[in-house]
Amino acid sequence: MAALLRDVTNVSDHHPSNTTSKSVSASPTVSPTASASPSTTPITSSQLCEGLDGKIQEYQGIAEIGRAVRALSKKLRDGETTDQYLVFRPVTEKERDEIDNQRYKIGKGIRLTHCADIGTLIIKVPTTSHEVVSRSFGDEFVARAMGMQIPRQERVPLGSATFRGTSTSKEADGAFKPATLRPHEQDWPTLVLEVGASESLRKLRNDARWWLSNSGGNVNIVLIFHINRGTKSMLIEKWETRPATGGPATRSNRPPAQIPTQIQAITIDQNNITGTPLTLPFHGIFLRQPAQQADPSEQDLVFTTQDLRDWSDDVWAALT
Repeated sequence: MAALLRDVTNVSDHHPSNTTSKSVSASPTVSPTASASPSTTPITSSQLCEGLDGKIQEYQGIAEIGRAVRALSKKLRDGETTDQYLVFRPVTEKERDEIDNQRYKIGKGIRLTHCADIGTLIIKVPTTSHEVVSRSFGDEFVARAMGMQIPRQERVPLGSATFRGTSTSKEADGAFKPATLRPHEQDWPTLVLEVGASESLRKLRNDARWWLSNSGGNVNIVLIFHINRGTKSMLIEKWETRPATGGPATRSNRPPAQIPTQIQAITIDQNNITGTPLTLPFHGIFLRQPAQQADPSEQDLVFTTQDLRDWSDDVWAALT
């Protein structure tokens, strides 16, 4: 952990690092294998853009986006703002793809969300603290899976690969899938990580809703990390889908609609941790039941209070 965190802190806020895993081509654009399930209703582009109206700028080309990203990166690095988002309009799908192909002119660590139906491009500009949290927690997840002897093919990291919903495309801060059961590039992840600074909680929650609903139920767990570097505190929320009503399915009616739901909230500050443990269901991630007779170590991934204290202490130590 310490070595990884030292490496991450070398990432410049002025030129953010791309965290996409080398096992996935740079920001591949992928689509779901099937249309969204009727039991889940995708959130709209307007919902995904809630709270961003005041940030909209006219799109004037890639060079202008690059200047805006560099200016915001400097403000984030200098502590002048914690707002990580830029919004441009109008941006067509073709222009979005051109921007994606020329990230080296803009900033490799940026995350793109494109709402094609309303021609809006949202850019999230990561900071060093953003990258430390997403990469180090992803590493903790991998370490837990390795401890259970989970094969590499069942825990494939997708980094910031692009996925398409009904009318939007989006990139995560981290994602994993079992390639044994989802072998195609267009297959959705089962676990998604989203990270943001202190002004972005509303946006992070809408991001969680997007992954769970626009994937047609294929994304099972979203973890959002809302970080406040000034107070060295963090909120972790676990999101999954749950039935909208409590009525059981019968032969005469369809299963109740599934809606994105905050399942758990964990707060971590310098003195206390509340809401633990963080439990990630084995089946939700690996799409199979743990084979405990063959390997008793296979079980839900549980992060105790002490686990999260040790991890968060390492994070803040790396950012000192």
